[in-house]
Amino acid sequence: MAAYKLVLIRHGESCWNQENRFCGWFDADLSGTGEQEAKRGGQALKDAGYEFDICYTSVLKRAIRTLWFVLDGIDQMWLPVHRTWRLNERHYGGLTGLNKAETAAKHGEAQVKIWRRSFDTPPPPMDEEHDFYQTISKDRRYADLTEDELPSCESLKDTIARALPFWNDEIVPQIKEGKRVLIAAHGNSLRGIVKHLEGMSEEAIMELNLPTGIPIVYELDKNLKPTGPMQFLGDEETVKKAMEAVAAQGKRPIGVDSSPKPQPITGQSALLENMSPMKLCVPGDKLCSVEDCIPGTGVYLRHGYIYSSLAGYVLKKNEGEELPVISVVRETETQLLPDVGAIVTCKVTSINPRFAKVHILYVGSTPLKDRFRGTIRKEDVRATEKDKVETYKSFRPGDIVLAKVISLGDVQSNYLLTTAENELGVVVAHSEAGNC
Repeated sequence: MAAYKLVLIRHGESCWNQENRFCGWFDADLSGTGEQEAKRGGQALKDAGYEFDICYTSVLKRAIRTLWFVLDGIDQMWLPVHRTWRLNERHYGGLTGLNKAETAAKHGEAQVKIWRRSFDTPPPPMDEEHDFYQTISKDRRYADLTEDELPSCESLKDTIARALPFWNDEIVPQIKEGKRVLIAAHGNSLRGIVKHLEGMSEEAIMELNLPTGIPIVYELDKNLKPTGPMQFLGDEETVKKAMEAVAAQGKRPIGVDSSPKPQPITGQSALLENMSPMKLCVPGDKLCSVEDCIPGTGVYLRHGYIYSSLAGYVLKKNEGEELPVISVVRETETQLLPDVGAIVTCKVTSINPRFAKVHILYVGSTPLKDRFRGTIRKEDVRATEKDKVETYKSFRPGDIVLAKVISLGDVQSNYLLTTAENELGVVVAHSEAGNC
């Protein structure tokens, strides 16, 4: 049961994002596209009826201006706003101002790959000869920082280490007091909060890319643990495009299913072809008028219309009333069985040296009403160097895995699965304490 709600939003596209340059602590403003993204984020929150009590942001104008547009959109410009350098973007040191081509030319592609993909390897520091050293290091907004606090470069690990104390000391007490909190910040500082909330591994957080300008909603229990996946808030087309953009960067979005659709085969998959797909919606979607349906679960009323309050499937049922009852559910009432060759989405439940046990949650893009059990054997984890596979290093309990069915088991038990193909494997990684 959710006790609190938290909303995060990554700033809209900046001028340097547009030019594909490392921005970091340089105070780049929003581009025209970024302004529109921020305005759409505010409109999504307004349409969903969100109200807040307190806001947090960085001291960089692209995040501050995003927050302005959002607060203007929800007509809550009067809210108290706390700005802190601890929510700034990662400091890219000597890379600041360079685009990808310049960076590769200057430092070599192999080294750049390490900087971009390593959790704890920082880029080269920004020295006094750097074009933006005076602009950033001598800026009076950082005058109160000690030498130890003012970075010359940061890894993602460093960024998270300076953001979390502010989260724990300042933001958490406000949430626990019942304050409705909105945080407008940057991709890497928000990654730190997400990693902390969900208990994500270092490898998983490196692969997580948050879309710009789209509100991210977390429902939290009394211990500030997520009660479900992050939810993206906005009109369906905007969220869909953002999901595609994130997926194109090598990451399947959390909270919205985008797993590959299996090719039609014989057996149970024939049922998939004959099913009429249920409509997928996101929070804030207008579903229908109250004259057409009775509101059920997962929806709310606003000005005579019924809106979705979560991401899921629209379900209409005739329950003996004059009008059908409309609900939004995360699981459909339609049941499929995993079939050989089907692509399935699973959650790892336990691991031993020989195999990983999973619950099968989706067949293709269809969520299952019941959970089916499966096994990924050590020899089926990857196609090459099978003798070097260690299941404990390949999976952790709570991981979400994309796999292929290679053998049928008994009903609801022991389907044999493989991840030894391209595009298969862990798509969302969690620690044992994580929530999916």
